[in-house]
Amino acid sequence: MPEDWKNILSDRPKGTWDCHGETPKIDDERIQFFKGVFQDTLDKFLQNYEINNQLVIHNDSDLYSSTLYVLTRSHNIMKKNTIIIFDEFSNVMDEFRALEDYCSAYNRKYRVIAATENYYQQIAIKFEN
Repeated sequence: MPEDWKNILSDRPKGTWDCHGETPKIDDERIQFFKGVFQDTLDKFLQNYEINNQLVIHNDSDLYSSTLYVLTRSHNIMKKNTIIIFDEFSNVMDEFRALEDYCSAYNRKYRVIAATENYYQQIAIKFEN
């Protein structure tokens, strides 16, 4: 975590989940890891990214600042019908608020296509425009 995170389940101090620069070892050529926070790595990823099929983003950025950054920097690749899965959506001050602020600023509309029963902890949305 690049900053302290307080949510309804528990508080996580800055540095939680720090992997000390180590990435998981996975034998799958489709997977690529970028070390660092989104603000330092997303632009590098987007430079070479080409959309070939339906875009599905699994967003697990937890924090408001991280989520808003991912949404705004990914704006140009998120077309109509893009699906985003949010992992901590029920904390209204973070992923939920970032999505609402992004949609307000970029005039985006979405509909919920799936949600967990536990207070909308995880949710999937599909952009309508």
